[in-house]
Amino acid sequence: MLKTQRSLGLVLVAAGALAVGCGDKAATTSASAEPAKSAAAAGGSAKPAADAPKAAAVAAPAAGDSLKYMPKDCASGRVYLGAKKLLANVGDATGLQTKILEQLAKSDKEDDKKATEVLAVFKEGGIDPVSALQEMAVCANTGNKVVVAISMDMGKVEKPADLFAKAMEKGSGKAPTKEEVDGVTYLTNEKGNVMGFPGGGIVLMADDKASVTAIAKGAPGAADFADASSHLIWAKITEGGQNVDFGLKESGDNLELKVVAAMSGPQGDALKKDPAGTIKQMESMATSMLPKLESGPLKAVVPAIKNAKFAAEGDKLSVTSSFPKASLQELIKSVSETSMQDLSRAL
Repeated sequence: MLKTQRSLGLVLVAAGALAVGCGDKAATTSASAEPAKSAAAAGGSAKPAADAPKAAAVAAPAAGDSLKYMPKDCASGRVYLGAKKLLANVGDATGLQTKILEQLAKSDKEDDKKATEVLAVFKEGGIDPVSALQEMAVCANTGNKVVVAISMDMGKVEKPADLFAKAMEKGSGKAPTKEEVDGVTYLTNEKGNVMGFPGGGIVLMADDKASVTAIAKGAPGAADFADASSHLIWAKITEGGQNVDFGLKESGDNLELKVVAAMSGPQGDALKKDPAGTIKQMESMATSMLPKLESGPLKAVVPAIKNAKFAAEGDKLSVTSSFPKASLQELIKSVSETSMQDLSRAL
């Protein structure tokens, strides 16, 4: 369902993965859903009873709430997205992020109409998948076993699970199976992929029900995310012998990037034997990327590369960079106006 390697790369469009993935990846299978607006968006004819009570606004989740559902064992890695803070650093946040979502969906022409319809169901039902997203936490284990906890501002949506079920049905053509156990609502597709709704604006996702059930009442892995919630993006990847720490956080008018990688094998030996030579090689590689980037849709990353500083200590190679927040705004705008195919060619 979700791949460790893609977690960080798609983290800026997490809402997109949520909305489109619900259609035929995250969960796809026989529950009716409310409210009536989403039913209309999905082509249904359900109407609310005239005397149906209006739902009160639900308080938005607090920073770090998603981490409360993270397992202790995340052997392949951990990823955190502070979506609300990230969007605050982008100009027309909702509009731009929606454009990115549309471009992501159009990477598969067959999904063009489907993605648009799924988004419409969410929006008509009272949830904008982009602006509602507060944060996301990912725990990955071997074999691409991934659990995700997403916190969202559900606003006045009384039954979020029903709205998600409606969106899933619109995306796949099949309604998910709905089950309520011990105060938690579960939606399961025909492949066994599961979404869980424990309340408080939290949405849990995994490839199997057991993984969701295990964290539905909270889990003990928050401490292993350290200070993740103070970042816009934070990750610790340990899959396949890798050991990479990634962090992007605010610092006044700038953004501070830090990546630390523990090198192993021949690369680790070379780094320990000749750290200065390795650093020089990395600086040369970074410089060689600039011409292509400066003439393409990813030119906004150039300041970050030009300001990059490399350092070595033992088997660890680190790179830090400080660049204007405006660069992120420019990058988001450019990405939103560029097809996924063109972005791939720009790298």
